[in-house]
Amino acid sequence: MTTILIIDDMVQTLKFLSLYLSKDGFGVKTARNFQEGWEVLEKEKIDLILLDVMMPGINGYETCKRLKKDERFVNIPVVFVTSCDSGEAISQCFDAGGVDYVYKFATQRELLARIKTQLQLSANQDSEKKAMMRFSKALDAFPSEILTVAPNGQIIFMNSSFIELHGQEVSFLSDMDDAVARLMGVDLFAEVLEKKETLEVKKTFGNVTRLITMVPVIDERTNGSEFLLIFSRDVSDVEEMEFHLRQSKKMESVSMIAGGAAHDLNNILGGMLGYTTMARMHCENELSEEFIIKAENAAENAAAVISQLVNFARQKETKVDNIPVKHLVKESVKLLATLLQEKRQIFVDEAAENYLIRVDNALVQQALVNVLVALEKTMDEDSSIRISVSSTVNRDTLLPFRDDDVFEEYIKIIVVDDDKYDSVRDKSLNLDKNKDRRIVAGLGVAIVNGIVQDFGGKFYIHGDTQKPTGFTLCFPLANVEDAAEVEEVALDDAAKILVVDNEVFFVQMVKDLMDLLGYNATFCDSGKECLDTYLSQANDFDLLMLDYGEKEMLPVQVMEQLSQANPKLEVLLTSSKQVEEVSMIADLKECAFIEKPFKMKVFSDLLKTLLEKESPVLVIDDQ
Repeated sequence: MTTILIIDDMVQTLKFLSLYLSKDGFGVKTARNFQEGWEVLEKEKIDLILLDVMMPGINGYETCKRLKKDERFVNIPVVFVTSCDSGEAISQCFDAGGVDYVYKFATQRELLARIKTQLQLSANQDSEKKAMMRFSKALDAFPSEILTVAPNGQIIFMNSSFIELHGQEVSFLSDMDDAVARLMGVDLFAEVLEKKETLEVKKTFGNVTRLITMVPVIDERTNGSEFLLIFSRDVSDVEEMEFHLRQSKKMESVSMIAGGAAHDLNNILGGMLGYTTMARMHCENELSEEFIIKAENAAENAAAVISQLVNFARQKETKVDNIPVKHLVKESVKLLATLLQEKRQIFVDEAAENYLIRVDNALVQQALVNVLVALEKTMDEDSSIRISVSSTVNRDTLLPFRDDDVFEEYIKIIVVDDDKYDSVRDKSLNLDKNKDRRIVAGLGVAIVNGIVQDFGGKFYIHGDTQKPTGFTLCFPLANVEDAAEVEEVALDDAAKILVVDNEVFFVQMVKDLMDLLGYNATFCDSGKECLDTYLSQANDFDLLMLDYGEKEMLPVQVMEQLSQANPKLEVLLTSSKQVEEVSMIADLKECAFIEKPFKMKVFSDLLKTLLEKESPVLVIDDQ
């Protein structure tokens, strides 16, 4: 039953209204002043209040204002009953919080109509509030901070994420902490109300970026903003991902440039290495030979840099093999010598044993160079670098790591600031187990961690993580024996080689080398020229040296047609790009392959092996 509370100091009015409303099916409660009315409200559920204006003590206006300040009664509609119908009196009724007014001497029918209208409106509002409550429960599950705010700044709803952010519940926007108000975009509140348009902005606060969305809900009847929905969430991670995505796009472009440059430089370096080798073979002056050796070493270092460029350009796929740790360290230090300060000293404590680890030589070499560069940047000018290699099986040589699983069979490569070796013992941190994104400046260190993990290893940082004093790379020990070295076999001076290559500088270098070694070499610019001129003479040759960069005719066609004409013909493929693809073709065709640029000793050894009719081999020079 709907219950109406009548507050009036006139007993006759109370009796009349009570009788009339009771006959119409309403429940009725009466009170003669503010205090009695308040007591009824605290005990009974009231759906509507009929309130007299002129009462002794606290009048109707003040009574309504006090009721509206209490959360328990704020939503009960108040209809004023007044004997004054002036404009000022009516305005005061609405200003006090009333929803309607009735002239005290109005007809019973008008009074009933106004009461039913307000009860229906109140019922509609209750329905809307229940829907809002259900909606609010859904919003409460969102991780974003969400507010529902009335145009006057009163907060209708706040989800748990906002309460957690602010630390407490608040009733009005003005009650919010200034910092939280900025995070919620309160400074944009009036603008959105005025424009009645959804607004979405990103704001950065220190290292945090937040996305703030403000949605005005419009009342179709008045075309005014009924309330505002405010969503605010931390999008720092998304911003970081977008940044890395943009960076990766840039890196793709750089990768294409690096790949093209690496190909051209490979040919030039191949010639440099070839000519320096030949010059050294004919040099009789010790000082000149020393200069030639330095030039050769510089070219080899440059070739190593080019190899990393090719890796970066993704022209090489990961090639896992059993690699001697000594070789890795030695080659990394050699490459690093071109990057470090001129006076920086590097001491290498070589392991007593020749440990093998199963990794990709180029990637792990890159990892070692990265940590060496990262450490060098944090060191004093006169400090030196020390590199130690040992096995974690021997605990006497193990730095005091805290992870028990490190005591498995790992090979440990320790790179430290030699002057701060003691501090390395005090602190070590497994980078993979630390979630602090601020740790260690530099993408290079993060790349090292990824490379080490790819091969089942562990990566440690020593000392201050922002300014490390050392790094340790642990790789699983490869349980294999060293492969026996291939014995050198004497070269057949009468061997005939057919070379198909159109790189002028490279061809000239190979021609000079062939003359120096006593080979009888014939050169063709293209596969088509080779087949047109020499297919009928295929039996006159012992070896075909074929560049896979041939474009006029597919190298495979040249190789197959010559091999059909001379089944005993040995084939050596060469290439400075698409290395993985060419090496796979070499495997399928059971022929040899060598990557440009190559060391002359490796090349000459390979030629000896092939011309002595031994089993075809695959050689990829990591330099």
